Amino acid sequence: MTTIAVSYNLPFYFVAIYAYARGIDAIRIPTLLWAVFLSTFLIAMIAEQKWGEYKSKAFDKLLVPYAIFVFVPWIVFARVWSKHPFTTRATPTSSKKD
Repeated sequence: MTTIAVSYNLPFYFVAIYAYARGIDAIRIPTLLWAVFLSTFLIAMIAEQKWGEYKSKAFDKLLVPYAIFVFVPWIVFARVWSKHPFTTRATPTSSKKD
């Protein structure tokens, strides 16, 4: 599972940083996929730490740092949910001449 996470996430981060910095809307679908993938991966990992074969003795200490990685993807998911997440609406300008 770790190999999949590294082989998918690492290239995505480089592409995403470039796309977010440039405001490229094409990163929308990959970002939605990344958010779902990372959340699913972390939920499975947290469940393994709590109830799995390799239970953690200090689960409470692990939960706090991992919780941010469950919430951040969904914040990003909400941000790019619109069809054009980086496009701003043009505000109507007044054509009055002084």
